[in-house]
Amino acid sequence: MGLFNERHPQAGFTAETADLLCDPVTRLEAIATICETYLGDIDRQALFSRIGLSATPQPVAC
Repeated sequence: MGLFNERHPQAGFTAETADLLCDPVTRLEAIATICETYLGDIDRQALFSRIGLSATPQPVAC
């Protein structure tokens, strides 16, 4: 077993963060912040549509 596996790395959101992101407004604010900070040239409308924040949102399982 490698060093990486021995350290038991974890990734993802905490349960509290996942609960917060169930709110579409909070998700929109988080994604807008990520876009402004890291993804300046990304097509935001396409991204929002893909993650369920478009004018016709897709359901998000929470």
